[in-house]
Amino acid sequence: MTYQHVIACRYNYRPLDETKRIQDERQMKAAERRNYNQKERLKKVKSTLEKGKKIRQQQEEMQRQKKEYFEKKHTTAEQKRLDQLREIVRKAQEEDAKISEIAFINSLEAQNKRIEVFSRHQTERQRKFEEQAAKEEAALERRRALEAERQFKLEELRLKKLEKEAKVELQRQERDKARSDALKEKAR
Repeated sequence: MTYQHVIACRYNYRPLDETKRIQDERQMKAAERRNYNQKERLKKVKSTLEKGKKIRQQQEEMQRQKKEYFEKKHTTAEQKRLDQLREIVRKAQEEDAKISEIAFINSLEAQNKRIEVFSRHQTERQRKFEEQAAKEEAALERRRALEAERQFKLEELRLKKLEKEAKVELQRQERDKARSDALKEKAR
Protein backbone atom coordinates (compact mmCIF):
# COMPACT_ATOMS: atom_id res chain seq x y z
CA MET A 1 0.00 0.00 0.00
CA THR A 2 1.50 3.34 -1.08
CA TYR A 3 1.56 6.57 0.86
CA GLN A 4 -0.90 8.17 -1.59
CA HIS A 5 -3.24 5.21 -1.17
CA VAL A 6 -3.17 5.62 2.61
CA ILE A 7 -3.89 9.37 2.30
CA ALA A 8 -6.71 8.66 -0.14
CA CYS A 9 -8.19 6.06 2.21
CA ARG A 10 -8.26 8.56 5.09
CA TYR A 11 -10.37 11.03 3.11
CA ASN A 12 -12.45 8.49 1.25
CA TYR A 13 -15.20 7.39 3.58
CA ARG A 14 -17.01 5.22 1.02
CA PRO A 15 -16.16 1.57 0.61
CA LEU A 16 -14.60 0.54 -2.69
CA ASP A 17 -17.65 -1.40 -3.90
CA GLU A 18 -19.88 1.63 -3.14
CA THR A 19 -17.54 3.88 -5.12
CA LYS A 20 -17.53 1.33 -7.94
CA ARG A 21 -21.34 1.13 -7.92
CA ILE A 22 -21.68 4.94 -8.05
CA GLN A 23 -19.16 5.13 -10.87
CA ASP A 24 -20.97 2.37 -12.78
CA GLU A 25 -24.30 4.16 -12.32
CA ARG A 26 -22.81 7.42 -13.60
CA GLN A 27 -21.33 5.68 -16.61
CA MET A 28 -24.61 3.91 -17.30
CA LYS A 29 -26.57 7.19 -17.09
CA ALA A 30 -24.03 8.91 -19.33
CA ALA A 31 -24.31 6.07 -21.85
CA GLU A 32 -28.11 6.32 -21.75
CA ARG A 33 -27.91 10.06 -22.33
CA ARG A 34 -25.56 9.55 -25.26
CA ASN A 35 -27.83 6.89 -26.77
CA TYR A 36 -30.88 9.12 -26.34
CA ASN A 37 -29.08 12.10 -27.93
CA GLN A 38 -27.90 9.96 -30.82
CA LYS A 39 -31.45 8.64 -31.41
CA GLU A 40 -32.78 12.20 -31.39
CA ARG A 41 -30.16 13.26 -33.95
CA LEU A 42 -31.09 10.31 -36.17
CA LYS A 43 -34.80 11.25 -35.87
CA LYS A 44 -33.95 14.78 -37.02
CA VAL A 45 -32.00 13.42 -39.99
CA LYS A 46 -34.91 11.17 -40.96
CA SER A 47 -37.34 14.07 -40.62
CA THR A 48 -35.11 16.24 -42.84
CA LEU A 49 -34.97 13.54 -45.52
CA GLU A 50 -38.77 13.12 -45.41
CA LYS A 51 -39.22 16.88 -45.76
CA GLY A 52 -36.91 16.82 -48.80
CA LYS A 53 -39.04 14.06 -50.34
CA LYS A 54 -42.24 16.05 -49.75
CA ILE A 55 -40.66 19.13 -51.31
CA ARG A 56 -39.66 17.13 -54.40
CA GLN A 57 -43.22 15.79 -54.70
CA GLN A 58 -44.64 19.30 -54.39
CA GLN A 59 -42.24 20.55 -57.06
CA GLU A 60 -43.30 17.75 -59.41
CA GLU A 61 -46.96 18.58 -58.79
CA MET A 62 -46.29 22.27 -59.45
CA GLN A 63 -44.49 21.40 -62.67
CA ARG A 64 -47.43 19.22 -63.77
CA GLN A 65 -49.91 22.00 -62.99
CA LYS A 66 -47.75 24.51 -64.85
CA LYS A 67 -47.66 22.25 -67.90
CA GLU A 68 -51.45 21.87 -67.79
CA TYR A 69 -51.80 25.63 -67.46
CA PHE A 70 -49.66 26.31 -70.54
CA GLU A 71 -51.48 23.63 -72.55
CA LYS A 72 -54.84 25.09 -71.57
CA LYS A 73 -53.62 28.60 -72.38
CA HIS A 74 -52.38 27.46 -75.78
CA THR A 75 -55.71 25.72 -76.51
CA THR A 76 -57.64 28.83 -75.46
CA ALA A 77 -55.47 31.06 -77.66
CA GLU A 78 -56.00 28.72 -80.61
CA GLN A 79 -59.75 28.71 -80.03
CA LYS A 80 -59.74 32.49 -79.78
CA ARG A 81 -57.77 32.74 -83.02
CA LEU A 82 -60.26 30.43 -84.74
CA ASP A 83 -63.14 32.48 -83.34
CA GLN A 84 -61.51 35.64 -84.67
CA LEU A 85 -61.10 34.01 -88.07
CA ARG A 86 -64.75 32.96 -88.08
CA GLU A 87 -65.82 36.47 -87.08
CA ILE A 88 -63.74 37.98 -89.87
CA VAL A 89 -65.20 35.55 -92.40
CA ARG A 90 -68.74 36.29 -91.17
CA LYS A 91 -68.22 40.04 -91.52
CA ALA A 92 -66.68 39.55 -94.92
CA GLN A 93 -69.71 37.54 -95.97
CA GLU A 94 -72.01 40.34 -94.79
CA GLU A 95 -70.00 42.85 -96.81
CA ASP A 96 -70.23 40.59 -99.84
CA ALA A 97 -73.78 41.77 -100.43
CA LYS A 98 -72.60 45.40 -100.61
CA ILE A 99 -69.44 45.10 -102.65
CA SER A 100 -68.38 43.23 -105.69
CA GLU A 101 -67.03 39.69 -105.68
CA ILE A 102 -63.50 40.82 -106.58
CA ALA A 103 -63.36 43.44 -103.84
CA PHE A 104 -64.61 40.85 -101.38
CA ILE A 105 -61.96 38.30 -102.43
CA ASN A 106 -59.16 40.90 -102.32
CA SER A 107 -60.31 42.11 -98.94
CA LEU A 108 -60.59 38.61 -97.57
CA GLU A 109 -57.13 37.66 -98.87
CA ALA A 110 -55.61 40.77 -97.34
CA GLN A 111 -57.29 40.04 -94.03
CA ASN A 112 -56.22 36.41 -94.11
CA LYS A 113 -52.64 37.46 -94.80
CA ARG A 114 -52.70 39.83 -91.87
CA ILE A 115 -54.18 37.14 -89.67
CA GLU A 116 -51.59 34.64 -90.80
CA VAL A 117 -48.76 37.09 -90.11
CA PHE A 118 -50.28 37.99 -86.75
CA SER A 119 -50.82 34.32 -85.97
CA ARG A 120 -47.25 33.46 -86.94
CA HIS A 121 -45.93 36.27 -84.77
CA GLN A 122 -48.18 35.25 -81.92
CA THR A 123 -47.16 31.59 -82.28
CA GLU A 124 -43.49 32.59 -82.38
CA ARG A 125 -43.89 34.75 -79.28
CA GLN A 126 -45.70 31.92 -77.51
CA ARG A 127 -43.00 29.44 -78.53
CA LYS A 128 -40.22 31.75 -77.30
CA PHE A 129 -42.07 32.35 -74.06
CA GLU A 130 -42.51 28.61 -73.49
CA GLU A 131 -38.85 27.94 -74.35
CA GLN A 132 -37.74 30.64 -71.92
CA ALA A 133 -40.04 29.27 -69.22
CA ALA A 134 -38.71 25.76 -69.84
CA LYS A 135 -35.10 27.00 -69.63
CA GLU A 136 -35.81 28.83 -66.40
CA GLU A 137 -37.55 25.78 -64.95
CA ALA A 138 -34.66 23.53 -66.00
CA ALA A 139 -32.14 25.92 -64.44
CA LEU A 140 -34.20 26.04 -61.25
CA GLU A 141 -34.42 22.24 -61.18
CA ARG A 142 -30.64 21.98 -61.65
CA ARG A 143 -30.06 24.40 -58.79
CA ARG A 144 -32.49 22.50 -56.59
CA ALA A 145 -30.87 19.18 -57.48
CA LEU A 146 -27.39 20.57 -56.72
CA GLU A 147 -28.60 21.98 -53.41
CA ALA A 148 -30.29 18.69 -52.49
CA GLU A 149 -27.11 16.80 -53.36
CA ARG A 150 -25.04 19.23 -51.30
CA GLN A 151 -27.38 18.85 -48.32
CA PHE A 152 -27.30 15.07 -48.69
CA LYS A 153 -23.48 15.04 -48.70
CA LEU A 154 -23.37 17.32 -45.67
CA GLU A 155 -25.79 15.01 -43.88
CA GLU A 156 -23.69 11.98 -44.81
CA LEU A 157 -20.57 13.68 -43.42
CA ARG A 158 -22.45 14.58 -40.25
CA LEU A 159 -23.67 11.00 -39.80
CA LYS A 160 -20.17 9.65 -40.37
CA LYS A 161 -18.87 12.08 -37.77
CA LEU A 162 -21.58 10.94 -35.33
CA GLU A 163 -20.71 7.30 -35.97
CA LYS A 164 -17.03 8.03 -35.44
CA GLU A 165 -17.77 9.90 -32.21
CA ALA A 166 -19.95 7.03 -31.01
CA LYS A 167 -17.19 4.55 -31.83
CA VAL A 168 -14.58 6.63 -30.02
CA GLU A 169 -16.92 6.95 -27.03
CA LEU A 170 -17.52 3.19 -27.00
CA GLN A 171 -13.78 2.55 -27.10
CA ARG A 172 -13.29 5.03 -24.26
CA GLN A 173 -15.96 3.28 -22.22
CA GLU A 174 -14.33 -0.06 -22.88
CA ARG A 175 -10.95 1.35 -21.81
CA ASP A 176 -12.53 2.82 -18.68
CA LYS A 177 -14.20 -0.49 -17.90
CA ALA A 178 -10.97 -2.38 -18.49
CA ARG A 179 -9.13 0.08 -16.26
CA SER A 180 -11.84 -0.23 -13.62
CA ASP A 181 -11.72 -4.04 -13.82
CA ALA A 182 -7.94 -3.90 -13.52
CA LEU A 183 -8.22 -1.67 -10.45
CA LYS A 184 -10.77 -4.06 -8.98
CA GLU A 185 -8.46 -7.00 -9.59
CA LYS A 186 -5.57 -5.09 -8.13
CA ALA A 187 -7.63 -4.18 -5.07
CA ARG A 188 -8.37 -7.86 -4.40
